[in-house]
Amino acid sequence: MGSYVSFANCGLPYFIGDVIVEEEKLLVATPALFENRFNIRVHTDTEVLSIDREQQRISVCNLKTSKQRDEHYDALVLSTGSKSVWPDIKGLDLPGVHVLRTIPDSRQIKAQLETIQRAVVYGRRLSGTGIG
Repeated sequence: MGSYVSFANCGLPYFIGDVIVEEEKLLVATPALFENRFNIRVHTDTEVLSIDREQQRISVCNLKTSKQRDEHYDALVLSTGSKSVWPDIKGLDLPGVHVLRTIPDSRQIKAQLETIQRAVVYGRRLSGTGIG
C-alpha cells in the first residue's frame, strides 16, 4: 500500500476521530523491521517493470525518484494488493465521497473534517472471508 509495509487499517477510523492521535501508532511493521528481523529487503513506492525468471532479476522504478535499476532475487513474492468494492450507486464520483483503506486516505478525510456537517459510513462484509 504505497509507502507502508503493514499498518492497522482497522485503526484508521480511530485515527480520523482522534482516538489514535499519533499516526505512527498505526504502523505494525516497517521495512527496517523486516530487514532486521527476517533479513528481507522491502522496497516501497517501487514499480516492477519486468521480471527475468531465468536470471532471477527484476527491473524496477522508484516511484519517488523515477530512477530505474535492476535487482537480483533469490525468491520473489508478487503482492498485488486489492481494491475497494464499490456498490452500484449513482453519485459515487462526487466530491466528498471517500474510500478509507490507507493512511493517505485517512489523512485526506481528516483534513476535511472541519467542513463536514454530516456523514454516512457504508461498509460491506465479504461473506465467508472473515473480513468485514
